[in-house]
Amino acid sequence: MVDKGTRLFKGRFAGSDATIVVWYDTNTKYVRSAKAFITCYSKNSRDNKYAELKSMLLEKYDNMPFKTETEDDLETLYITVTDDSGLMVIGIIKLYRMKVDFSYDEHTVHVEYSDFINSSKHQKSKMDDL
Repeated sequence: MVDKGTRLFKGRFAGSDATIVVWYDTNTKYVRSAKAFITCYSKNSRDNKYAELKSMLLEKYDNMPFKTETEDDLETLYITVTDDSGLMVIGIIKLYRMKVDFSYDEHTVHVEYSDFINSSKHQKSKMDDL
């Protein structure tokens, strides 16, 4: 069962079959964040897909600040998305990979986008109820 304000889709993302999750404000319908995850059936294919998506993201957002962090030998890429002036942060893109706990050979690569402006509006609407 999917919570209110969450939608799941199957489709294509960056040339691969993916599951896409969208979180939105149920009142305004503004999207707060979205995630695409691609299932791979080996560590090697997962790592290759991660490298491919990382290269694509860094090329597309070449003027945006980014950083990487490594935990348990798995790198996570964070790209800070700014407005056209480069002064205001409007969101963040996170690329990471995982092994699915309940499966022997299933691995995933995740690309998430969190929209700070719409998330802030969503939080404000929740606060207005108080």
